[in-house]
Amino acid sequence: MQWRGKATGSMTRGTLLGVVVPRALVMLCLAVLVLSWGAAPTSATGSGDRETVVGGWTRGAAVSAGLYHTCAVKSDGTAACWGYNVSGQATAPAGTFSAISAGGSHTCAIKSDGTLACWGSNTYGQATPPTGTTFSAISAGGSHTCAIKADGTAACWGLNTSGQTTLPAGLGTITSISAGDSHTCAIKSNGIAACWGLNTDGQASPTATLGTLIALSSGGSHSCAIRSDGTAVCWGLNNYGQATPPAGLGTINSISAGHVQTCAIKTNGTSVCWGYTGSGTAPRGLSTVRAISVGGLHTCAIKNDGTVACWGDNTFGQSTPPAGVTLTAISAGDQNTCAIKTDTTVVCWGYNGDGQSTPPAGTTVNAISVGSSNACAIKTDSTVVCWGFGIYGQNTPPGGLGTVTNLSAGSSATCAIKTGATMACWGDNGYGQSTPPTGLGTLTAITTGLFHTCAIRSDSRTNCWGDNSYTQSTPLTATVNSISAGNNNVCVIRSDDTAACWGSNSDGQATPPGALGPITSISAGGAHTCAIKPDNTAACWGSNAYGQTTLPAGLGALNEISAGWVNTCAVKVNNTAACWGYSAYGVNTLPAGLVTVTAISVGGLHACAIRVTGTVGCWGSNAYGQATPPTATVIAISAGFYHTCAIKSDGTAVCWGLNNVGQTTVPTGTYTAISAGGFHTCAKKTDGTTACWGDNFFGQSTPPAGG
Repeated sequence: MQWRGKATGSMTRGTLLGVVVPRALVMLCLAVLVLSWGAAPTSATGSGDRETVVGGWTRGAAVSAGLYHTCAVKSDGTAACWGYNVSGQATAPAGTFSAISAGGSHTCAIKSDGTLACWGSNTYGQATPPTGTTFSAISAGGSHTCAIKADGTAACWGLNTSGQTTLPAGLGTITSISAGDSHTCAIKSNGIAACWGLNTDGQASPTATLGTLIALSSGGSHSCAIRSDGTAVCWGLNNYGQATPPAGLGTINSISAGHVQTCAIKTNGTSVCWGYTGSGTAPRGLSTVRAISVGGLHTCAIKNDGTVACWGDNTFGQSTPPAGVTLTAISAGDQNTCAIKTDTTVVCWGYNGDGQSTPPAGTTVNAISVGSSNACAIKTDSTVVCWGFGIYGQNTPPGGLGTVTNLSAGSSATCAIKTGATMACWGDNGYGQSTPPTGLGTLTAITTGLFHTCAIRSDSRTNCWGDNSYTQSTPLTATVNSISAGNNNVCVIRSDDTAACWGSNSDGQATPPGALGPITSISAGGAHTCAIKPDNTAACWGSNAYGQTTLPAGLGALNEISAGWVNTCAVKVNNTAACWGYSAYGVNTLPAGLVTVTAISVGGLHACAIRVTGTVGCWGSNAYGQATPPTATVIAISAGFYHTCAIKSDGTAVCWGLNNVGQTTVPTGTYTAISAGGFHTCAKKTDGTTACWGDNFFGQSTPPAGG
């Protein structure tokens, strides 16, 4: 029932194609050059006044981290962006710029002539700036944008459901502006703060006792500012302490309010963060640094003396750099890290299951970028070299690429800026990530339930079709990051990383526990649901008739979890599997030889897993052949009620088991992800469109027009 994308030995983070694949907690560990979601760097001395080296890119003059992408203005004034690019938010146009701001799924920048340029998602008009005037400052929020015009007045555009683009009466001229998720704050010319938009947690209600301010930053549901005496003040949501500056903080030069965390640079050049710490905190004594890169759940920084410090998740040694090396650039991936040494050779550490930590011997490079399970670098002759996982062609630069000046390796695609300032991309193009989009009608995720199908659109909203007897095809209006369809219900991870469910709630499967908190992955089963939290522990709720929601003692940390009809299976961080719940047919008894696995999926009364070798092992009920896989190497797998489907290493799909309504009769083509439902199957083709086959009694195999 889960939608499965690429499954390898490494946890595929940041993808929307695997509802049980952990996603990176980006923007939670930002230090040194403090970066704010939806806002350019906020500094008492002005934005963009600090240089940095980000992910091995060339040195830049300003940098801004968005929701899942990052953009920078380089020292020559050109823009470079990298990260998630489903809406084109990381495809920077040609030209020179003085400031840049990365938002939710769009980016805006001030051109050298003072006019604006925006790119990426424009669903709500957030990438359509006003014309006929020049601007001095820009801030991109969740789905809206605000700017300061040359005359000092403000302008906002885009989504306005909470009034975040409606300027308050009497605002007058301002000196600073910051667009958050759904609210906006500004500093008026008299130094007093003004905020507008969503105010559910007081994020748009600065108090009169704040005094005069010199800088501010709007985050997810909180805001922070620097007073004229250099001290920090915050207001709004404080569930993780993100609005409570630590005692003894002292005076600061810069502040950034993120999603559930806040970071600041103190006047002595050191950094400090407070709030959510699930991804680790900067080590004591880090002091000043000159480069930083945030990976999946770890962060690495190069100190001023060229040595490196890493913190956060260290499951695969990605936070344990080699001793005795001095570095010039660094890039952190999902579960590994690569860096350029002072002699221009490459060194990598951490997970190496796909060869991503084994760079070509003797290669000298000028820049490096680590993707999900691969890495690419610009050699000293300005040509490109890549290594690691390359099933989508992301490691094979196109013929005639020539020399390049910038490079970014993504999850399954790579892009570069050629010497002539044009762009070239290669690799997986299932979501248009290798082709800058001209219109966004494709889906980013899909999941199949018993008789219904749901998908995430490119604007992060959900669409469902098919059986609606339990309102399971009537989705929420909120934006979401991940989705999983159960028997007659659906669960999602919302944009704030919390869980939400709808549809049948007969056993409480659609009611997440109140104390669940943020999660990184979710899986809806027959009448129960399971999720993985940021610390890699699990939580399950709903029906427990067979013990399927009672985690086994000593289960430990998990990479992946899959809720079946009446049992649950998981992949632990050591790549071993565990199953619990209903045990008939041997569904919880792993077959001999199934030692380490990279992915697992639980169906009706059977389960299947991908071994580290890429072959498939299945167990449990085999009444229809659903537990007898073909001999093939696969990269993704999904178990339905009485059938199983997988994507082979060549991109074609194969299904086996019950075929009474055509659910195992795969259409010709290549695919990037697949989901087996009750009696139907849906898959994402490599061109980004959707294909479904099998039972269509409720319309569950007929995607909406444009999908």
